[in-house]
Amino acid sequence: MKSNYKCIGELIVECDERNTLNKDLELWGVSIDKKFIKSVANIIGTDLTKYKVIEKDCFVCSLMQVSRDEKIPIARWNKDCLALVSPAYKVFKVKDEKVVLPEYMNLWFKRAEFDREASYYGVGGVRGSLEWSDFCDMRLPIPPIPEQQKIVDAYNTIEHRIELKRKINENLEAQMQNLFNKELACLLTNDNLSVNYSIIPLSEMAEYINGLAMQNYTPENEIENLPVLKIRELRQGYCDLNSDKCTSKLPAHITIQNGDIIFSWSGSLLVDIWAGGIAGLNQHLFNVVSNLYPKWLVYLWTKYYLSNFIRIADGKKTSMGHIKREDLDAAKVVVPQGLLLEKLNEKFDKIFVEIVRNKIELNTLRQLFNLLLSTLSR
Repeated sequence: MKSNYKCIGELIVECDERNTLNKDLELWGVSIDKKFIKSVANIIGTDLTKYKVIEKDCFVCSLMQVSRDEKIPIARWNKDCLALVSPAYKVFKVKDEKVVLPEYMNLWFKRAEFDREASYYGVGGVRGSLEWSDFCDMRLPIPPIPEQQKIVDAYNTIEHRIELKRKINENLEAQMQNLFNKELACLLTNDNLSVNYSIIPLSEMAEYINGLAMQNYTPENEIENLPVLKIRELRQGYCDLNSDKCTSKLPAHITIQNGDIIFSWSGSLLVDIWAGGIAGLNQHLFNVVSNLYPKWLVYLWTKYYLSNFIRIADGKKTSMGHIKREDLDAAKVVVPQGLLLEKLNEKFDKIFVEIVRNKIELNTLRQLFNLLLSTLSR
């Protein structure tokens, strides 16, 4: 072990301040993604005097079922106000900020290697939980404070850019959705459409191409392979080291590119614009392709019916709800024709392309973030 490594237990002090005065404070929890989430639990009648009070720079973590989840839900409270967390959480603070910065320690907790190590130790715990003593015995490198600050500053720069791009894309999505509602969705109930529009089934507007059972398409070697795009990857927006691999010799419509529209039609239904690089499409996911209509139109109409498809899937008497081809046939859409389509395409396509561009940059920033985290152990 490198000489500058120290045990977490040497660097922290456990906090156990309770809400004995029953202050009216917001209740928060920590997600598996290492973020604070505001509690939506009904706390009427709950004795909040037993709950823990946290302040700025407090770390809150759950050590339960770490082995199963392969992650530790842990986050640093960076707000100036006090808050409450469940007494089931462990709460601690950095003992001496002249030795280690809270922000630097927080970065170490974000590393995938940290989660893997914790998961390994959690195997011996009750129900896969990590013992507090084992957590405290885990080690991290402690460079000089100026070096820690440089790493933190670099992280903050990347994080700021990520947040900026996310907000820009949220605004672009809302802009595109509002424009769609105004120009097309509102016409679905119009019985007197002009000749500039047609009403057709969703299944005629685009081809919904199912992925393959990628366990049957294993890579021939370590070079000629692709990551497998499953529902997990679609939900997070990218493939990673935990993604399965498949051969790169796949049909073109199964080899997914940036800007393709992916629709998960079984289990967890969702539709999104893929920007996570080239990948092989797994079964239970559609690659939504059209040679007649632009991608923005296909994406927005598929998204329009998503809530209805979810209700259909939830109504299935199976363990994994799904939709069928007939559900795509039954979904009617309004499509513009000729010059009107060209005119609308000028408005929508610019927004769609910008969304894809921002998504790609977000994934590049994520890679930079992971690269930064990887340097912490050097």
